[in-house]
Amino acid sequence: MKSYITDFNKSQKQYEVVGTSQGSYDNLQKKLLAAAKSRTLPTMSQVTDITVPEYIKNGFILPLDNVALKGSDKLTDKELADIYPGIRQNLKYQGKYYTMPFATGTRIMFYNKDI
Repeated sequence: MKSYITDFNKSQKQYEVVGTSQGSYDNLQKKLLAAAKSRTLPTMSQVTDITVPEYIKNGFILPLDNVALKGSDKLTDKELADIYPGIRQNLKYQGKYYTMPFATGTRIMFYNKDI
């Protein structure tokens, strides 16, 4: 993560990303809810997909469609297609994109047929 932040900060002068760990996802959610109530939300944060509906309902986050899917810096159709379909669908809520994949994977279940 540190190298991504360093590379981004070196790539331009308009924005500075300051990475701060919040501990567990539970701690992060509590801090984000407190920040939302005090109107001091960060510009960007890592969230879990299960928190998205609550954040939308409370007006804490906006869809990314106008940012990520339109304009000169938009994701190309190929880049969007490169995201595994199940994960890509999970990025949406009520037909709009609210998240982008960061630390995600495909869930797999193994079982023993003999048991």
